[in-house]
Amino acid sequence: MLIRRAGPDDLAALQSCFFASVSVLAAPHYTPEQRRAWVERALSDAASWREKLVSNTVWHALEGDVVAGFCSLTHAGLVDWLFVHPAFARKGVARALLEQAETMARYEGLTRMDTFASLAAQPVFAACGFTLDYRQDVDVNGIKLENAHMVRELG
Repeated sequence: MLIRRAGPDDLAALQSCFFASVSVLAAPHYTPEQRRAWVERALSDAASWREKLVSNTVWHALEGDVVAGFCSLTHAGLVDWLFVHPAFARKGVARALLEQAETMARYEGLTRMDTFASLAAQPVFAACGFTLDYRQDVDVNGIKLENAHMVRELG
């Protein structure tokens, strides 16, 4: 597995990985209606994706030329994206991406990282040292989705 920086030219591959991840890996945690709302909102705004690819540090894990997963880190230490393609689930992809983000956060002098983790992603973040801060319901096109704010102190 190769981890490298992603950029705007990788948009279609990242969105494909996102779609597969939410469609399959989130299925045990969210209803079809919730997953559909999540995917539709995210994929309908390509400009926002391009902006995040430019303004945040984004990595993708590659197996050959296939995106196995991707992760983003804002300058404030927010892990905004962490998605793994179902074909590569439970193979260390998320952990490797989060380790890359942590290395960057420490290099930038950040003392903590945080995220708003889906129900599907919470166990991964917990296994990587993030702790639960609070749970919340997010409105996505009139549909409620639960997630959790999680924090990792880098001290």
